[in-house]
This record gives sequence, structure tokens and C-alpha cells, in this order.
Amino acid sequence: MKREFIIRQFRNIGVDYPEKLLLNQFDEQYEFGSLVAIIGQNNTGKSNLLQAISHFNKDFYNENQSTEISLTFTLNNGETITKIVYSTGHFDLQTKFELNNIPISESDVNELNIHPTIKRQVNHINIYEYNEKDFINFTNQDFKIRTNRITQSSLLKCLFYDNPAFLQEFTGCDFGSKVETTKYLKEANHCLVTIMEKFNDLFFNNQYSFSLKIELQADYLNLILVENDKQVSFDEQSVGFKWFFKFVLNLSSPSFFEKGDIILIDEPAVNLHIRSILQLQKYLREFAIENGVTIVFSTHSPFLLNIHYLDEIRIMSKIENRAHISNFFYALNEEDTNVVQFIEEAITSDRNLIKEKYSKYIFVENVFDYVVLSYFNTHLNFTDKLSFLPFNGFHKTPDLLLKHIVSIDEKPVFLLTDSVYSRYLKSHQHIKVYSLDQSFRNEKFYQEIIYNRYKYDIKHTGVLSVYYIKELFKQMIENF
Repeated sequence: MKREFIIRQFRNIGVDYPEKLLLNQFDEQYEFGSLVAIIGQNNTGKSNLLQAISHFNKDFYNENQSTEISLTFTLNNGETITKIVYSTGHFDLQTKFELNNIPISESDVNELNIHPTIKRQVNHINIYEYNEKDFINFTNQDFKIRTNRITQSSLLKCLFYDNPAFLQEFTGCDFGSKVETTKYLKEANHCLVTIMEKFNDLFFNNQYSFSLKIELQADYLNLILVENDKQVSFDEQSVGFKWFFKFVLNLSSPSFFEKGDIILIDEPAVNLHIRSILQLQKYLREFAIENGVTIVFSTHSPFLLNIHYLDEIRIMSKIENRAHISNFFYALNEEDTNVVQFIEEAITSDRNLIKEKYSKYIFVENVFDYVVLSYFNTHLNFTDKLSFLPFNGFHKTPDLLLKHIVSIDEKPVFLLTDSVYSRYLKSHQHIKVYSLDQSFRNEKFYQEIIYNRYKYDIKHTGVLSVYYIKELFKQMIENF
């Protein structure tokens, strides 16, 4: 099962031929929760791509009457179902549908024997934009709320997004009754403790302590921001703090997400320090998986990329002023020895990809091994010790490949099944080679993991496989 956008004639995207953006690949479980990271050098069309997706559900000013933006589902049986929006002039988008590239009507779509989640998305998919200009904004004035306007407070709606019934009850509170007021304030402050614990963990990694508490003063509820037991002003906090506070509350506040919805974020975290960026990346992934949504974001920051999830990356480049989308992070030319060179070029970085501080690179011989071993690495909690990277081009240019790998790690470690590779590498004293059992690679869960790595239950891989991998990882770590 595959879900992708196909874009024709939108600004510099799809000018000569349609460009495709792969959103998800999955099996019959229909797990849409995932991250898609769009990277590329300046002026390659990252923002144009996000804007094209955002226009899928709304009219926009468009001079090109050849513009088409399609959302296509390729089912496991090979059938394709497509919704196309196309331009006929300024502020005028029309819709059409196709089944296996043959036009069908909207009523035909409703008659299709397909999963209801797919049918709903074909009819209408929710696309949300989360850019700072679109945020619900907060200032000090929003921290003081009249008791008769509780349900009108944007800040309270965000803070209590998962408990709107409580806000409604809070509005009906008899604030003249000390007992009733104390009861509601106690419940509200208990909720705020949980919210701010999560915020502190994300933004400061629990190195600082911010809290919120509600107090009643005359006819007003005062939301008090506290830092290490001292009341502080929200307006006087750093730009990064205010951005992150607004971002987390705005992203978390909609309680109406449906499975398969798309969230667009253009260059998040530009005001954050590195630790907070790393935490944000983790938060976005967990949020997407938990809510079954696909978060698509653009970035220049290597810290928003995770070495254990390189398959989340889509790379934009420009060829003769035409934008091109590569949906796979690895080099496709078998003579290219640096399998992640596209990523390095896209983020204009000559530094190695981010990994845990004390983690060791383990080089594996193909992308499938990379995805599966990274899956076990994250689920067995070895990421602080091991980071896998695929290599390419061994049988063509082994000496050049080795030279490149040594530039990344002076004493590289390989995990291989191919005996030809092993014999060549073992002839070099500074290289350590471990063997990956060929029977492990042939297990059917390889494909299942690749298509369901976010939610695939590690128990399904089998006790022997888990034991084998865990012991192999321990053996490598012990010999570093």
C-alpha cells in the first residue's frame, strides 16, 4: 500500500514531468502515522512543495492553467485510486477522480470496495499548516481571563484541548463558593502539572523547571507562569521559549485529528538550541504515530534528522531551474560510494550525520539491512551505543569505498553476509567485520518491518531472532 502526492506544473515543480512525493508505504494495517522530512539547498522548492500540498483542499491564485495536484493510493492488489485537483484559472480549482487512470465520478468512489479510511481521504483529506504566522498567538494579556469568558480563551482551549468538557463545567462554577472554586482550581492545576512536565522535558530536557498555575483574583482567572518557584512574564521569555510553547500547544490542541490527516510545518525550530531541536524531532515522531497523522516538514537542520530513521528523508534538488524530488535518501548510482551523499549535499554540511555522542557507526551492505537493523536498534534500546549506515558500490570501487568510510570512522566496523566483502575487508588490520546470518535476512518479517517499522511489534519477529540480534549487538559493543 502506497500513498503519494503527484504534482504537475506548480511553480518550479513538475514542469517537464510530474514529480512525486512519497508519503507512506505500509501493509493492510493502514498505519499513516509517520514523519516526512523535506531537505534541500536554498531555492530548490521546499516551500513550494509544502504550498502545493496545502492547496490540495483550497482555491488559490494560480496563473498556470495546467496545474494538477493529485493524491494517489496504490493498493496491495495493484489498483490505483486518485483524486486530482486542477486549475482552470485564477482562484478556480476543479476536482476529478480516477481508478487505474480511468476517470470515474465521485459517486463511483463511494461505491468502491475499499477501506473506509482510504475512501474518506479520497473524498476529503484534512491538511493543516503549522507555521508561526498561523499559530494562535499568546501574550501576557491572554494569561488573565474573565471568569465568564473561560470557553472563549484560546490559551485555555489549547491547554485543556483533551478535556473540553472540563472547561464547560469550569464555566458553570459558582466562583462565589469557596468549596466549589477550590475543587475546580485543584483539578485545573493538576492538569497543568502534566502539561508543563511534558513541556519541560521537550524544551529543557528537564534541566529547568517551568510551571503554570491558575489562581482566582476577583472576576479573573490568572494563569501564572513560574520558573523555579519565581513568577515570570511570558512576554519577557526568549524567542525560542515562546515559539516552542506556542508550537506545542497549537500542535497538540486539535482533538479532531483523523487517521491519515496531513500536518505541514515549514522550517520549524529555527530559534531553538540543539538539545531542544533533538527533543522536537522525537516529539514530532511520537505525536504522528500516536495520532495516526503524517507530519511533513522542511528543514535545513541536520539535528532534525535522525540517523536511525533516514528513510523518513525526501531530498529536493534543482536541475536547470526545475525542482526534483528524490524519495530515497541513498545514492542510486552503484558507483557512488557515499550512500548518504545526497543528504550531506542537501543540508550543505560536510560533517557526518548526527548520532548519539558515544555511539559507534556500524556499516551494513544495503538499505534493507539498514532499516531492519535500525528497527531492532531502537526497539532494543541500543541507540546510545550503535548507529547503522548503509554503504554502496563495493563490487565496483572497493578501494574508493573504503577510503570514504575511513574518512567517517578511522576504525570502521562492518556487519555483512557477503563472504567476498568479508575477505577483502578482513585483509585490513584496522577493520572489524561481523557476520550477519543469511537466514536472518531471509525472514519474512524483513518486508513487514520495512513497511511497518513504527508500530511493528518486536514479538512478531520471533524469540530466536530477538535473542540472536541482541547477542550480536552486545558482542559488537563489548569489542569496541
